[in-house]
Amino acid sequence: MELKPLNAFEFTGATEALITDVDKLAQRVNEFRPLTPDLVNSVHQRLFSARVYNSNAVEGNTLTLRETIEILTTGHVSQRRRREGTEAKNLGAAVKHLEDVLLPEQHPHSVDRLLELHSILLTDLEPTAGQFRNTRVMIAGAAFQPPRPELIPQLIEGLFAAISQSSSSNVVKVASWAHWAIARVHPFTDGNGRIARLWQDLILLRARLAPAIIRLQDRDQNGYYDALAAADDGNLNSLTQLIAQRTAATLEEYIAAQQQATELVDWASKIAGETATRIAEQRKAKYLRWARVMESLRNDFQRCAARITESGVEVQFREFPMIDEVAWENIRNGIGASQTWFFSLSFRHNGRSVRYIFFFGKHFWKVPDSDADRSEPRVALLVSEQFFNDEAKLLYKIDDCPIQLREIFAVDTNLIGVHLNPGDDLESGATYLRDAVGLKLAQEFIGQVILRRLT
Repeated sequence: MELKPLNAFEFTGATEALITDVDKLAQRVNEFRPLTPDLVNSVHQRLFSARVYNSNAVEGNTLTLRETIEILTTGHVSQRRRREGTEAKNLGAAVKHLEDVLLPEQHPHSVDRLLELHSILLTDLEPTAGQFRNTRVMIAGAAFQPPRPELIPQLIEGLFAAISQSSSSNVVKVASWAHWAIARVHPFTDGNGRIARLWQDLILLRARLAPAIIRLQDRDQNGYYDALAAADDGNLNSLTQLIAQRTAATLEEYIAAQQQATELVDWASKIAGETATRIAEQRKAKYLRWARVMESLRNDFQRCAARITESGVEVQFREFPMIDEVAWENIRNGIGASQTWFFSLSFRHNGRSVRYIFFFGKHFWKVPDSDADRSEPRVALLVSEQFFNDEAKLLYKIDDCPIQLREIFAVDTNLIGVHLNPGDDLESGATYLRDAVGLKLAQEFIGQVILRRLT
C-alpha cells in the first residue's frame, strides 16, 4: 500500500474559496495581535473543552459538554462511567501535551512523538497504549481496508516526511491530508480518529491558525465519515472543506472576543464622561422596567396556580419580596446576592408532592444568545425542584428533567424563555422562546409539572 501524496489530489474552486476565507480570517486575527492574556485564556478554555467533548463524542462517547468540563476541571472520574470519563481526562491531557510540548518543538513530526501522544490518549484504557497495532483490522463498510501491521512504521515515516517537506503547500490542505492519511493507515488498535484530529490541529497551530473542531453534528449532518471515505477514493475536497470551515469558525471566536473587548473599552470610555447622577438615573429606570416585567410574570404564575387549584390539583403559591436595585446590580456583575427567591409553587396530587422555587441569578451566555441578549449582563429567573425533604436541585442540573422551561430573562420589556428537552446539551440544545407571553409560560410549566411529575 502507498499513500496518495497531497500533490496528486485535485481541489475544486469551492475548496479554494473556503481556504481563502481562512487566510483572510487569520489575517484579521493577526491584526489584533498581541491579544490580551485574559482574552486568549478565555477563548482557549472554551475551545479546549469543545475540542475534547466533540472529538470523543464523534467516537461514541456519551458524556455531555457539561460533564466533560467538570472532568477536565476537577480531574475526577466516576466509577459508574469510568471509561468515558477516562477518555475525556486523557484527551484533555493529550491536547495540553500537544500544545505545551509538541507545538514549540522545531521538528515534532516523528514516530516517537506520535507514540508518545497515543500513550497519553490511551493510558488506563488499552494495554497497547503507545504501540502500533500488530494485528490486521477490518473496518465494516469501508471500501479500502487498513494495511497489514508490518507496513505501518514505514507508512508513518513516509507520512511525516511528506508533512515536513510540505512547506510550499497550503496549510489547510496539508492538515486535511495528514488527517486522512493517519485515518487511512489506522496505525493503532484504538484512538486513530482522535490522533488524526490532534495531528491535524498540530499542523494548523504551527502555522498560527487555529484548531479545526470537528463537531459531533459533523459526523452525521455534514458527512465527516463520508468525507474520509471520499478521500480514500481520491477526492480530498469534502474533508478539506469541512476542516476549512471548522478552522474558520475557531478563528471567528477570537475575532468576536476581541471585538467584544474593544466594545467594552469604548463603553467604559463613554460612560466615564457622564455624570454619576445621569448614570444612576439610567440604571434606576432600567431596574424599574425590569422589575415591572418580572412582577407581571409572577402574577401570571399566581393566576394559573389559582385556576388549577380550583380544578382539583392543589397548587400552593408563595411570593417573596422583589430584589432591590443593589442586589440586581450585584447579580448582573457576577457578585451574587442573598435572598433572591421570587416565588414558589408547591404541588400536591395523588399522594405526591413537589415544590419549585423561582429565584434570581445571572444569565450566562449560551450558543443561541443573540447580539441583543449579549449586549449587557442579564438577571434571569432560574428554577429549582425539590421533592419532599430532599435537597433542591437546579433544573439545569437534573439529568433527563421532563420540565422544558429552565430559565426566563428579559431584554428590555420582552420576555425570553429558555427551553431544554430531556437529554439535550445546554450549550447546543437550548431553544429560546422569544417575545414570550408570561401567561403561556406559566400554563406550559404548570401543565408539564402535573402531567410529567405528578401523574
